[in-house]
Amino acid sequence: MNQNKNHIRLNFLLELSLDITVKSKILASLQKKYSYKTIYTELCIIEKSLEWYSNQYRIKPPSNIKSKILERCFSRPPILTKNSKIKDYSIWLEKIKVPKYFNNMHMEVIGDYKTAKMVIAWIKVDEPIHQHSEYSETFLIVEGSCIATINGNTANYGVGDYVHIPLNQTHSYKITSKTPMKVIACLDFLAA
Repeated sequence: MNQNKNHIRLNFLLELSLDITVKSKILASLQKKYSYKTIYTELCIIEKSLEWYSNQYRIKPPSNIKSKILERCFSRPPILTKNSKIKDYSIWLEKIKVPKYFNNMHMEVIGDYKTAKMVIAWIKVDEPIHQHSEYSETFLIVEGSCIATINGNTANYGVGDYVHIPLNQTHSYKITSKTPMKVIACLDFLAA
């Protein structure tokens, strides 16, 4: 009898590890057809153990996984230049949506090059004065507007405007639109 019990346990473990939907089917049938509380309890323990194990030993995907998948599906976006147009990035703009909740800024990488990163970014309120020593920053405004101060010079920018911020230049933005400003941006590490 004890050997038979162990055989049943092993079969349950194998089925559970192969297909998680099997577990729900087994639990449902046990609850409806049979009232084997010990088997049900054991399945719950196995479920918790598998969940714990998967959480302890899960592999965190690389941070650039989304951009790598997008590159394989759609090719790489063109590097942003002063001649770039919003329509040049329509594939990526259609595929990537703003998350419902984010702090002041959210960025999604759409292209990862050796010397540059292409991103879609949303900014809600403003970015205080700062500078970048690792890269120059260029962006094309897709939605919204802002007042930007770059190295002491202030100007208004809106949809379709191209903004270039050279390496080590102090800059800040204040969003002037009611909705977050959405931009296609290029972070150029070659400039560093």
